[in-house]
Amino acid sequence: MEMSTRIWIACILSLAFGDEADTVASLSYTTDSFDAELAKSNHFVMFFAPWCGHCKRLSPTWDELGKEYNNNDGSEVRIAKVDCTIDTGLCAKYDVTGYPTLKFFKLGETGAVRYKGKRDITSFKEFIEEQVAKVDTYNQGRSLEDLTAYVNKMVKNYIMKKENINDKFQEAIDNAEPEGPFELTSR
Repeated sequence: MEMSTRIWIACILSLAFGDEADTVASLSYTTDSFDAELAKSNHFVMFFAPWCGHCKRLSPTWDELGKEYNNNDGSEVRIAKVDCTIDTGLCAKYDVTGYPTLKFFKLGETGAVRYKGKRDITSFKEFIEEQVAKVDTYNQGRSLEDLTAYVNKMVKNYIMKKENINDKFQEAIDNAEPEGPFELTSR
């Protein structure tokens, strides 16, 4: 193949895939940059070790998630990662004991919510939407009545779940053939 043909092919390929090079996958944070970046936005962070097989398998999915959220100017969340073999103190600070550990950091809060769901794009997006919705509920200057209604709803849901658990325990006790009397009690 002659040189001019190669140049044309290279130009066509760069035009076809040029946008891909401009996209940002997951952001890499260090001990020095972590707190400053968290102060700017909500973050979903993967704490990882480069030698970890689970981390290696998750990495393409995490980068895909990063491309979607980090390249969207209207995104309320940034997708980042921290290499725990380099920033061991940072990982210890956030109680990282296994890899990968995924945590959502809400803007303005000191703690983080640990992600325990499936490791796929759809599940990650659902989790992010849920976390952002929780942030919105508290940060948008809701009226006292709205906040009271929200808290009442959450308490009611908690009580309903507790009652369902108590019903299941009672059903198990009723169906058991104990050697002695048993009774469901609560504190």
